[in-house]
Amino acid sequence: MILKMSSTQDDVFPEEFCSNMKEVMQQRKIIPANQVMQLMMRHQKCQVKISVPLMTAIRHGNFMPDSIMSSHAFSPFSVGYFDATNSDAQHQIKLDLLQSDGEGLSKEMIDSLMKENCSLPHRFHRLRHQMNNWLGVLMIVFGAKALVVKEIQTWLKHMDDNEQSYDGCFKVDPDFGAKLLGLVARTFYQFAASCQTAQSPEEVNFGVLSLHHKRAEIEQLSFQANLPTFLIASQKQPLKRTKSDEEEDEPAPPKTPKKPRNKNTKDLGSVVKNQEFISAWDCKAVYKQLFTNKVIRTTPAFNAAGLVTCNKWHAQGHCFDKCVRKASHKSFQDETHKQAYAKWIKKLKEDHSKP
Repeated sequence: MILKMSSTQDDVFPEEFCSNMKEVMQQRKIIPANQVMQLMMRHQKCQVKISVPLMTAIRHGNFMPDSIMSSHAFSPFSVGYFDATNSDAQHQIKLDLLQSDGEGLSKEMIDSLMKENCSLPHRFHRLRHQMNNWLGVLMIVFGAKALVVKEIQTWLKHMDDNEQSYDGCFKVDPDFGAKLLGLVARTFYQFAASCQTAQSPEEVNFGVLSLHHKRAEIEQLSFQANLPTFLIASQKQPLKRTKSDEEEDEPAPPKTPKKPRNKNTKDLGSVVKNQEFISAWDCKAVYKQLFTNKVIRTTPAFNAAGLVTCNKWHAQGHCFDKCVRKASHKSFQDETHKQAYAKWIKKLKEDHSKP
């Protein structure tokens, strides 16, 4: 049913697989089928190695996870960039996962993801390759005219036209690539679920595939999305908490009045006050509750160079003259970045005020 609904025809269902998928399905065993699909991917200029779990999912028509809490083989996370010159590809995947600025995944989680052949891109080049690989898989499984294929083609064109915006989003949020792929995967699963339950084309929710509004957010450097649930550490095994950039700005007090301050205490300099403080951004009363580690990592950029905005200066009204983000201790020079930050602050305050 999913294979049929993915067609661009809106009045009839295709009666059989597309030609590429038919050739894959003619292979009686997984390994020969994998080899055939690998060859097709190379013809489409895709730099990827098709895993056995992904091939098994395709052969059995298993396109959706049983639970949103778990990962799934048929997803853009399973088709990461493969460097044929690197004999230890698994080691490279682990290095890429570890290069998340120490803010996310534990070693145990990384080992688990490697078993699932899960690849998380942390820069534009890898994200572009991974999305192109996902396009190749969809074209083979559903055909070149399928709606799911056309949506990914739109993503790739948008990436080529807005590379600087994507780079900016990565600078603002190291998890941007994982969040974007997670969003693409979730919309596909929603579409697949709609196809599975539909009895006619009119009952299918075709609109769920369109993410043009999220592409507009990327252009404004205001992209908002959640990490896939399976990438978020379980509450039973919490990750070791690290200080946020904002907390690092607070000088550590001595343990007792009698003991001198630690010699390693960071010298932040003198307190400086924002004389052009915007009252609509005032978060002084709830600053500690509002700006958690997770929230701070999504702080929008101050300018086109990707400088992260200092929240103490703009949302609390003061900071220190040796702040690492001192360059943002002034009014926004770019109206686009100012509006993106204003929208972000407004949403934070609205979410906090909800019961």
